[in-house]
Amino acid sequence: MRNEEAAKKYYMKGLVSSNYMDNNTVASPIINWYLGNGQKEEAFKICEEILLHNPENKVAKYYRERLKGKSRV
Repeated sequence: MRNEEAAKKYYMKGLVSSNYMDNNTVASPIINWYLGNGQKEEAFKICEEILLHNPENKVAKYYRERLKGKSRV
């Protein structure tokens, strides 16, 4: 659990410091971490937070639509 919390903090810092840029190596890991742990609602919240800061972030848009069920993967 301790390593997971540290990893989440690391990725969140990366998102903030990157200005929530549209980059798979920055946005995707934190979203996938939540999805991998079955926390779809938390993953959706992260997508919303990213889009709040950068509405053009294609990675967050993709995952948000996927979580809404509008995109098939």
